[in-house]
Amino acid sequence: MNAKLKEKKLDEKEYEEMLDELYGEIEIGNLTFSAGSIIRKLDKTAFDCGMADYADSLPDVWICGECESEFDDEKEAEECCKD
Repeated sequence: MNAKLKEKKLDEKEYEEMLDELYGEIEIGNLTFSAGSIIRKLDKTAFDCGMADYADSLPDVWICGECESEFDDEKEAEECCKD
């Protein structure tokens, strides 16, 4: 049985929401913007690099090769369907 490491995928909306939670709203004059949308629109390269770094910081998730249950540990995923 082979456990597989789940690919770390993060879409732009999830990352933008994380930035919004972290930095809140930004006011310029009488306008209010979300931090995530400002960063994405003003510097897409910085946004993409930050999103890749954030995705890399997420914990690994292992998938049982038979039932596809998810585990935090490779050994647990390997042991899952051995019975």
